[in-house]
Amino acid sequence: MAALSFAATAGGAGGDSPSPNLLVNGDFSRGVLKRPWNELHPGSQAIPGWRVLRNVDYVPAEYWQASGGTASVDLDGSPGPGELAQDFATVPGRTYRVAFDLAANADGPPRVKTLLVSVAGTTHRFAFDQTGHSNRSMGYVRESFDFTAPGTPATLDFASLSRAGNWNGPVIAEVSVVDLSPPQAAEAAVATPLRAPSPVVRNAPQTPAPETRAPETRAPVVALAPRPHRISARAPVVPLAGCGAATSAARPSGFSYASRPGSRSPRWSIPTHRSGSRNWHGTGRSQTGASWPCRSANERPIPGC
Repeated sequence: MAALSFAATAGGAGGDSPSPNLLVNGDFSRGVLKRPWNELHPGSQAIPGWRVLRNVDYVPAEYWQASGGTASVDLDGSPGPGELAQDFATVPGRTYRVAFDLAANADGPPRVKTLLVSVAGTTHRFAFDQTGHSNRSMGYVRESFDFTAPGTPATLDFASLSRAGNWNGPVIAEVSVVDLSPPQAAEAAVATPLRAPSPVVRNAPQTPAPETRAPETRAPVVALAPRPHRISARAPVVPLAGCGAATSAARPSGFSYASRPGSRSPRWSIPTHRSGSRNWHGTGRSQTGASWPCRSANERPIPGC
């Protein structure tokens, strides 16, 4: 058989253990139910989570008493002995318990119904005597056994041992598989020692973190072009109007008379003392108001005078 892994869900554990049921839809409550029952054939998917390998009947609680859910399965189909299976995940080396409620279809012979339950290479035989039971009082009995998983996944298989052509077989309900090994979380806690918490140091001196400064980026030095030397020329001496009109008698000895651009009055320049004469400088007009031939301050004749 091809082994498929199904997610573990709680689905009718039957009260064996608080551990979750590893089977899907173990109480057969989810599925397509017809009245008075469903005749299922190999390959049918009418019961979610379960694979129909040989003919079985899917019977609602309205036809006969259910164990706790809303349906049960007669392992003798219409007709013949049938077979039903489900695959589930296991962990190698861990111990599991299979449990189910067993009764019989009391509508006909044989009086004692038998079946085989197989999982993980182990097979168990069970029987139920229908004496004193009816559709309204099925008399379910809780059956169980344990096994150790050799690998993963595992397949749980129910097969009727009735003779060929029989219509009334063993009835199963509330099927569960639970893990009896300690929880993996507890095992991990034992295997991994707890790490002691770090001591708390109060008022410990704090060392400031070293400052990290980004490297300074300096602007490149740009050589400036040499500034040209400005040479200022002395303003030329402009002769006054009427230059040369005055008589030499009215000009003081040693004076030169000139006017500079922008000045409001003429200026007399008196050279330094030569040959024992008086050494003085002065500016102004002659008392007579006369002008005389112009000379520059350095005693050079002014052109045009």
